Amino acid sequence: MKFSKLKTDPAKETSGAWMTYGADLKVLVARANNAKFREEVQRLTRPHQISIKTGIIEPLVVDDIMKSAASKYTLLNWSGLEDDNGAPIP
Repeated sequence: MKFSKLKTDPAKETSGAWMTYGADLKVLVARANNAKFREEVQRLTRPHQISIKTGIIEPLVVDDIMKSAASKYTLLNWSGLEDDNGAPIP
């Protein structure tokens, strides 16, 4: 297959696609760095613009921003996930 023939579904880039892991776990994931993710990163970085421009932003702040955006706009849902006691994780 030619590389140029590989395309993504633009709707699924933000709405996600279900992926199956093992017999029971399913996760709904959107494309990393999708439009909603980028908008959220911009929103979350606004209060830190001075430290970003001067290069003194703390790495943990960047980590928190990226985790927050990813948890909202990349990992969208799951089913079949349980804690170590077998209770479903909603």
